[in-house]
Amino acid sequence: MPRSVRIDRPQPTWKQGFARYASVSAHPGLRKGLIHAYSMGLGPTGTSTLRDVGSRKINIPLVGSMTASDWVISDGRYWLDFDGSDDAGTVTVDVDMNGFTVSIWIVYDAAASTSGHVVDFNQGTSRLVARVGSNDWFIRDASSNTIGSVTMFRDDGVINQHAVTILGTTAIGYKNGLQNSTGSNGAYVSPTINNLKIGLNGGNKFAGLLDEILIWDRALTDAEHYEIFRIGRGGIFQLKPTVVAKAPAAPAGGVNPKGVFSNPFAGPFGGAI
Repeated sequence: MPRSVRIDRPQPTWKQGFARYASVSAHPGLRKGLIHAYSMGLGPTGTSTLRDVGSRKINIPLVGSMTASDWVISDGRYWLDFDGSDDAGTVTVDVDMNGFTVSIWIVYDAAASTSGHVVDFNQGTSRLVARVGSNDWFIRDASSNTIGSVTMFRDDGVINQHAVTILGTTAIGYKNGLQNSTGSNGAYVSPTINNLKIGLNGGNKFAGLLDEILIWDRALTDAEHYEIFRIGRGGIFQLKPTVVAKAPAAPAGGVNPKGVFSNPFAGPFGGAI
């Protein structure tokens, strides 16, 4: 009698698991407008590239002293570990700050650094940056004027999800799905930001773990911000169900469709009677 065979797969590497992760989402609404998605939890992508599974698919080149050991597993998923020295990534993007959301999962290592730039969007001197040392989302215009800031409320050594939405002249900060601060976005000179840096900018070096740097070209609602935190890391990108295969039936005393000889006298556990 043919037996069912369950195929159990270990945590996939990037090449093995990307298609299964990225093609399935239990929350398609959160994929709307998701232009860049750097999800470390999908598995290692090497030490030179951080892959983008958002709609624009602009990968981030990694620089510094990244090694394979910087891909670490905690709470069942991968993180990328930044050393607070020279680990970083930089890429050219194109985002409109008038209707914009970014979300990141962070574990900040306070013992290693106090001034780190986690993510830094900039064009010349215009910028939006998450600064764990100063504990804020910092906004500056093209004339280097500080035009707004939103408090992050970090917890050192603890997993937190931080996000900010910018719409018009308002910047709203979120921590773990809940709105925690509102600030002015000012009268920015150029709403378009062309560059993204992660891990450091100049001497502002981040030490800690990062996962799921997600960027939308729209302002998320309060309910959507809460949903990001509720479903947790990996909630937007999920594996397909595990495959269950059945062996083909074999004709008695002959050859089954796979070309494997079938012994009609075999016992229930494969031994001869």
